[in-house]
Amino acid sequence: MNITKENLKEYAEKLMFRLEEEQYDTLLKEFDIILEQMKLIEDIKGIDKIEPMTFPFKLENVKPREDEKIEVIDTEIALSNAKEKVGTEVKVPKVVE
Repeated sequence: MNITKENLKEYAEKLMFRLEEEQYDTLLKEFDIILEQMKLIEDIKGIDKIEPMTFPFKLENVKPREDEKIEVIDTEIALSNAKEKVGTEVKVPKVVE
């Protein structure tokens, strides 16, 4: 996997980050370090036989709840008290510049 400065700029734009050019250079160096470390981990003998950790503690006597079918209210009813609407969405004040 190779991460380029163009990738970082694209991701930053999607996440609405504004970075200076030198910050992209720093970030690119940091990603290179992380990718090198990941290569070292791949070289560990038997690593492919280790089960990935999904939770840091062993859970006992814990069962996920069963999914239940629920009644969904009609869109018109859900939007009936909205102050402003745009199509089927509630319009809210802008909070991000």
